[in-house]
Amino acid sequence: MRAATRDEHPLARRARPIPASTPSLPHGIRHSTIAEGAGFRLFRFCCDPHAEAWRSENVIGEHPVLAFATLPVTIRQRGFATRTADRTRVMLYNPGQVYERGLLHPQGDRCYALGLSRELAAELAGQHADPTHPFSIDHTDLSPVTARLLHSLARVAHSLDPLELEERVLTLLDGISTHACAESSPRRPSTIAAHRDLAEACRADLAARYTTPDSLAEIARRLHTSPYHLARVFRAHTGRTIVQHRRALRAATALDLLTHTREPVAQIAGRVGYTSHAPFSADFKAVFGCTPSQARRPG
Repeated sequence: MRAATRDEHPLARRARPIPASTPSLPHGIRHSTIAEGAGFRLFRFCCDPHAEAWRSENVIGEHPVLAFATLPVTIRQRGFATRTADRTRVMLYNPGQVYERGLLHPQGDRCYALGLSRELAAELAGQHADPTHPFSIDHTDLSPVTARLLHSLARVAHSLDPLELEERVLTLLDGISTHACAESSPRRPSTIAAHRDLAEACRADLAARYTTPDSLAEIARRLHTSPYHLARVFRAHTGRTIVQHRRALRAATALDLLTHTREPVAQIAGRVGYTSHAPFSADFKAVFGCTPSQARRPG
């Protein structure tokens, strides 16, 4: 890998290698490296549903980590509220961060993860960030463009030369904003907490039921609130409507299937909740800017 001439991108400065593996992992937890370079390691992470990690606190290692869920899971980092980690969100972990996970999917926890050197994470977080604690927030939204970059990188990383691999990783990081998190700001702290919890409950509900054609009223009924209140709070908290969020979840799941399986596009459309190809293709293109067939092409 390249060890010199690191001035071409501001996020590439002072990068140090990330260890390729952990000496031992608890039973039921696995990870495998997809690609690594100076200052980063991209890997797949799996936590099986029977693992002890669901019943105890977990601790991030000595490097900052960005986690991109492929199966929904709840995450509660110490000092933060419980979040639903799904395909539309990036979870941000500081070195040594203590957290708990909650089961939402029968297969457990699956994600892509990007381990960063402390220096690289601090530059990502901003010029005044502390390398020992670079992230002041625990999550940020994952844009469709960045989601597609991640899936493309995971698919072709093994075939890239070091320069192109590093530049693709830095482009991916450029698409992740760690400076702010879209939160509504009602008048009282108790209202802030109530609205946040409702929006998170809605995200968890959608993560489990995004393939079903539920109405707003049905979702609101499950969450014991009114449709109007739910729609307003969700939009204020996330910056998107519930329909847009469900569409993004469906498209992100379809992208994963298009990338890693040979299933026909029409079959994938049915698996993610569509009754015909045309609306699936239209929604997929609205989210990712390309057709499902174009997304399936490598590169």
